[in-house]
Amino acid sequence: MVEGGKEDKPDVAVESLSGRTVVIDAKHSHYSEGDPFFDQMRGYIQSAKAAAGFLVHSSAEESSLWKPATRGEQKIIRTRLSPSLIRDADSEKNFEKLLQETKSILE
Repeated sequence: MVEGGKEDKPDVAVESLSGRTVVIDAKHSHYSEGDPFFDQMRGYIQSAKAAAGFLVHSSAEESSLWKPATRGEQKIIRTRLSPSLIRDADSEKNFEKLLQETKSILE
């Protein structure tokens, strides 16, 4: 995706040997409601021909945030992971879910 003459890329793209891709984009932002960054993630998924994308916020109203959405064939999951220096149980659970979901998508 090109924006203002500069290519816009997700933070992480993981591709399996079978060619399936998942994109992950971390946002240093507080999520409360709505769909901020959703269109940006849709662009990432489309550009990478990815099976799914994860929008990872650094904080959220709901610490256990795990909000899947599907539009057409695009699957986007919004979640919260706290920075590595700040550990909490919900963040650890969300991280495990992210790993498991990524694994199942890439298989």
